[in-house]
Amino acid sequence: MIKEFINMKAILGCALGLIVFGTVSCAPAVDDYKEAIELERLGNAWKTGDRIPAKLLEYRTSQDGSCFSNPRGTEKLFQAITNYVLLREIALLPKIDSRVFSNSVIQAVVLSGPNRFFADLAAALKQHPELEKRDRIKILKNQSKVRHIVVDSLRIDFADMAPDSARKVLDEISRELRDGEAWHDVYWKFMKKYEYSYEDKLSGGTIHNSVRTKIGNLGDFFLPEDRNALFSFREQWMPNDHIKTLFMAKAGDILILFEKEDMSRYSGSIKRRSGESFVLHRVREVYTGM
Repeated sequence: MIKEFINMKAILGCALGLIVFGTVSCAPAVDDYKEAIELERLGNAWKTGDRIPAKLLEYRTSQDGSCFSNPRGTEKLFQAITNYVLLREIALLPKIDSRVFSNSVIQAVVLSGPNRFFADLAAALKQHPELEKRDRIKILKNQSKVRHIVVDSLRIDFADMAPDSARKVLDEISRELRDGEAWHDVYWKFMKKYEYSYEDKLSGGTIHNSVRTKIGNLGDFFLPEDRNALFSFREQWMPNDHIKTLFMAKAGDILILFEKEDMSRYSGSIKRRSGESFVLHRVREVYTGM
């Protein structure tokens, strides 16, 4: 569910290192991958009543200077864990690193959606009222009063398809979604339909053939109306004017909005694009607050 965005500046830095110096330390150690795989397995196998593996409660940065995120880092590791009950349990623990707390909260909310998460929080507080004395639980309880939305999004860049044609394709996608087709199935169908071959010219004149699609998958977004970073998932990738419009929508609504992206942060041929596109948003879930 969760779509990863690679730090392009870091990758370009590593590539430059390879060109200038011939070699660069880029990948995390093999041991980090092995440990991450084992901790992910333990986390996903965990059941209520089991002891939580101590290493899951130790904070470790995912950005350790390598080109790619360290898989053993708390942020990357928790994104790989799909055991909602474990993550909720960690969020309610009294003495854990604040960064472990924040990562457990956001991944738990992303997995379950705000309605289930805040309903489970209310049930836990009813069963254990002493929890309300903790500052972090007070944060969660206050946030339960705030409106939240979960959104799935895709886009068509005008550099890939003319605006009129892009709008027609998105209208087709909208109709299928309104007819009850699953988001994943609809996206996959149109992604494959609008695939095209592409040639990458690498340094030294080597040509690498690849396949791209004109239907860009932007993934899912978790957005709180108060813009609380603890409860935001990928908000930085959503235009502010889109957020404002989305908060006026209802669950199940489909919106097609224009976007003009600032391309100055990119380099090369991408920077020369207009940054104009149509974005289709499907409001998957709305939480109105308790």
